[in-house]
Amino acid sequence: MSITSTFGQSASQGASNDLGISTKVVSDASSNHPNTAGTSTEITTLINPGTSFARYIRIQNYGILKSQYSPTIESSHYQAGDQTRGDHTVSDLSKYATFSPANLVLAPGQVGYLKLTLAIPISAQIGVHFATLFINVNPANKVQNVKHKGTVAVFSSNLRAAIQMAIGIGTPVSIPVNFLITGVHEIFSKQLPYLEIKVKNLSTLPINPVGAAHFNDPNGVLSISTPLEFAFQMIAPLSEGSVDVYIPKTIPANTWMVHVDALQGATSESKDSAIKITQVNKFNFAILEKVGAFLMFLLLIFFGLLLIRKPKENSDPIKKQVKKFGDSSQDEIDEILNRIFTERDHNQIPKKPSKKKVVKKKVVKKATKKVAKKSAKKPPVKKAPTKKK
Repeated sequence: MSITSTFGQSASQGASNDLGISTKVVSDASSNHPNTAGTSTEITTLINPGTSFARYIRIQNYGILKSQYSPTIESSHYQAGDQTRGDHTVSDLSKYATFSPANLVLAPGQVGYLKLTLAIPISAQIGVHFATLFINVNPANKVQNVKHKGTVAVFSSNLRAAIQMAIGIGTPVSIPVNFLITGVHEIFSKQLPYLEIKVKNLSTLPINPVGAAHFNDPNGVLSISTPLEFAFQMIAPLSEGSVDVYIPKTIPANTWMVHVDALQGATSESKDSAIKITQVNKFNFAILEKVGAFLMFLLLIFFGLLLIRKPKENSDPIKKQVKKFGDSSQDEIDEILNRIFTERDHNQIPKKPSKKKVVKKKVVKKATKKVAKKSAKKPPVKKAPTKKK
């Protein structure tokens, strides 16, 4: 009796909590080889019928469980510049492929190699064959129940790493491989200098050329003995791809003659360029961000102080008007002040008079009226006639 448990998730290259995998394609099984120009994550080449082709798959166990790694080759195809991965159907290339060993068992952190050999018969169909090589990961441990003998727990996963394959079967005449190095210059990424190399694929077969960039001082003063090696990701037919290679500090700022060699199977291309290596990004955006943040901080402090020291609003209309028209001429200010004083006097509420004052005023008014009446009743004074002489 057996109990099967499945965990993990499918991935092109990655890890679950317990399982992990890293894959690279190399041209030999040397443990010191994985970072050289032969390293890639795809397999693309042109193979003549009647010959064979071999590559090594470098596998490292990044998980915490002892795991078994087994290869399968499934069908895929190119569409709109992208290669779709396997659809769980066996590829035509699988009948030409052998793996040695058939599978690997690796402890956590251990590195191993699977050798892939493609032996193409003379009768093979001429053309470009697309496929996906999967490295399937499963735990290698089986746990047997002590109390119930014969019961074994078998753990499996669906975690696997994918390696794209584009294999041309034919001759350079039937399937010509042609590409061109279109550009070599210095770029910056996260303030670090890189040598960007661009390649245009002019053929109907996907390519992933490998090569190296050699630095020569035109003045003969400086000498760089170690070239910068590179490996392109797969470049679709009639498309352009680029690769960025880090420029170490051992290559100082200078104007260099850079000789780039690129190789795709039996086809090679080279290009010489005069490149000015600065090692310093002229536009240091990291410093600009820090300066901008500092200036923003100063602005916040400035506006905070303005708010703290802002005077209280004055209710006096005169001061308000004077503040409002502080830039006016003297005549305008005088006119404004006169209008303000006039409006304030007009709107001022008079004080109510006391009772005593009101009585006095009434008495005075009555007296004046009586005097006026008496004076009105008095007959006019008749003057005596004057005697005529």
